Amino acid sequence: MDYHSREIEKIKTPEEKELDKKREILKRLEYQLADKELNLSTLMTELHYFELKYLKIVGCRYAELDEIEAKIAELLAKKRPEDFGLRDRADEARSRANKSSSEINEEVISFNETTKFNPPEQIRKLYREIAKRVHPDLATDSSDHERRNGYMSDAIQAYQEGNESRLQQILEDWESSPESIEGDGIGNDLVRIIRKIDKAEKRVLEIDTEIQELKKSEIYQILSEVQKAEEENRNLLDEMATKLDRDIERAKIRLSVLEKE
Repeated sequence: MDYHSREIEKIKTPEEKELDKKREILKRLEYQLADKELNLSTLMTELHYFELKYLKIVGCRYAELDEIEAKIAELLAKKRPEDFGLRDRADEARSRANKSSSEINEEVISFNETTKFNPPEQIRKLYREIAKRVHPDLATDSSDHERRNGYMSDAIQAYQEGNESRLQQILEDWESSPESIEGDGIGNDLVRIIRKIDKAEKRVLEIDTEIQELKKSEIYQILSEVQKAEEENRNLLDEMATKLDRDIERAKIRLSVLEKE
């Protein structure tokens, strides 16, 4: 047997074996964390788009109705100044009208009601890859965390905008940066990976909590009702708008009558 022609397989130390195990654990966690970050960003953006649509179709009408009802309450209070209850109700109505009006900003007014957040798979894939490699919770020190956080913030914005070329550029920039190269040394590598695993596990739990909190929000509940109505071939937002239009017309008539009294 020609021993000189064979490569002698290196026997791994216990530290190296442990490092390999931790790398596998971290690899699985990176994929899990990337998927969860994708789910969280997608849900947040879907809710933002839906909230704009809701405010455009329903919120604007509520704001109009609240304004008319505030004028009615103020007119009634003016006609009976001795009635402090009417004055209090007028103040409450005006406060409600101001709050409704403040929700209708330029973004709502200019929003396209047919727009939905539905990025193609390539954009989802790019964002997932960036989250897997760049995620701030995989940082080993504060400066590394800050640097990664900058990359992820840019990635989140690009993902929400559906900007594939920007996502590709962010990934390429990270891959070509010196900071993407990890240092050598089994001891240091092991410590870094253990810390990354710990941070990744904590972030996974945090994301689960954030998603559950979002699902408890009022706008998510409305979205769920709208989606359920769609399964029944109903447009719940249009139904709400139609009802509000009737309420607005009745309120206008009442205000007109009061103004003439």
